Amino acid sequence: MIVALSVPSHGFAQGFTVTGRVVRGRDADSLPLADRMAVLHEVTLESGRPVDSALTSRLGVYRLRAPARDTAAGYVVSVEHDGIGYFSQPLSARDRASDSASTIVVFDTSYTRPEIILVERHLIIRAIGDDGMRRVVELLVLGNRGSLTRITDDEARPVWQGAIPTVALQFEVGQSDVSPETVFRSGDSVAVLAPLPPGEKQILLAYLVPGTLKELTIPIDHVVSNMNLMLEDPGATVATDRFVPAGVEQLDEISFTRYNAVAVPSGTAVVVELEPPPFALIGLWWVIVPLTAAALAAGLFWWLRHQPARVSGDGVDALAARIAQLDREFEGATGPSQMEKDAYRRRRAELKAKLSELLASQRHPN
Repeated sequence: MIVALSVPSHGFAQGFTVTGRVVRGRDADSLPLADRMAVLHEVTLESGRPVDSALTSRLGVYRLRAPARDTAAGYVVSVEHDGIGYFSQPLSARDRASDSASTIVVFDTSYTRPEIILVERHLIIRAIGDDGMRRVVELLVLGNRGSLTRITDDEARPVWQGAIPTVALQFEVGQSDVSPETVFRSGDSVAVLAPLPPGEKQILLAYLVPGTLKELTIPIDHVVSNMNLMLEDPGATVATDRFVPAGVEQLDEISFTRYNAVAVPSGTAVVVELEPPPFALIGLWWVIVPLTAAALAAGLFWWLRHQPARVSGDGVDALAARIAQLDREFEGATGPSQMEKDAYRRRRAELKAKLSELLASQRHPN
């Protein structure tokens, strides 16, 4: 799991030592892992590289040394267990003293358990756009309440799969807690292939639905502990009894009516009654344009999860750590094909561009 990583202004300082532990499991059942290779990564906007590695001691302790600290870089320690990479909490490049990374907790893996649950599901349903389509943004929060990392090696048996509206078009995966390449549409469902360790993972989806619809049916094939619908159309309503109005919210200076429900059972068909389209747009439902929902997606993360740091202060940190993970996975690949190399370069360029933009906005705030 990757968490915050500090990437301040450029400069170099003397070398530093990083110490930490690797344990299997958590809480009272945690066991130290000996003879595991711990790797210290240095991540900059331009590149990422391992700077030291060492085996853990019989108590699971590692001690790593960076020859120099680049204050324009971030640092993170990785360990592999059962084929899954785990990352420490990142180290601040501002601190010139020795650093103690937090304990890296790893888990055994399973193809069959535990069951992955749908903790939360939240949807933003936009008004009809100039293209005659409605844009829908979904945030899924998946939960692993067990003590094993759930994995798969077969697209036909995803780690988790859940239904989306049958009329959804131009499906996309946004900035999520898992690699977008591990989330895809399978028929009328979204499938997740990413390893899911104990805890929660957020997945952001976006798609289009025809603006000619008078009703949008959202299928529920997993119990949902908490669900929110945010409707931009002033006259739109939710016809399913379990949902209750919860006021009007502002996102990106747009007003949305919110409906909320808890413990939504599997098998529920959530029906949203929509306003009819303007006459001029009735014949344009088939027009599909590139989906750009980044601003509302950021607002959805902020409002629905009530954790602003996930979108603001930790944005730079999380992106830098994602670059480190991407580099590590590519370096560990055996004989990658040209297609895989191109995909790696494209993904790294995307992350680098986002990181550069965030850093520039922090240096020159409006």
